[in-house]
Amino acid sequence: MQKLLNSLPWWVKWIGLPIIALVVFGSLIVSLVSIVVGLIFKLLVFVVLVGALVFVVKRVGGGARHPLGRRSCPPGSLSRAASPPRRPGRPARTARPAAGPR
Repeated sequence: MQKLLNSLPWWVKWIGLPIIALVVFGSLIVSLVSIVVGLIFKLLVFVVLVGALVFVVKRVGGGARHPLGRRSCPPGSLSRAASPPRRPGRPARTARPAAGPR
């Protein structure tokens, strides 16, 4: 095969053979390119729709539900530990000052 290609003129190797390959495999190449472009387009539409859905849900305020069944939670309340309720009439505890030398 190498001898055969070396004996052909340059225009046959660089013009004739690619044209024949495009004629024979052109429909296959076009169908593969159209499938790839179609998949990329559908992926882009999917990403845009998911982004729009997230935007609308955040905009309307249908945020996260509390795991204990309360209607809604303030932002960030799901990520921190729940503090115990304070008893009425007692001040909140504060941190003790550092103990100095005695």
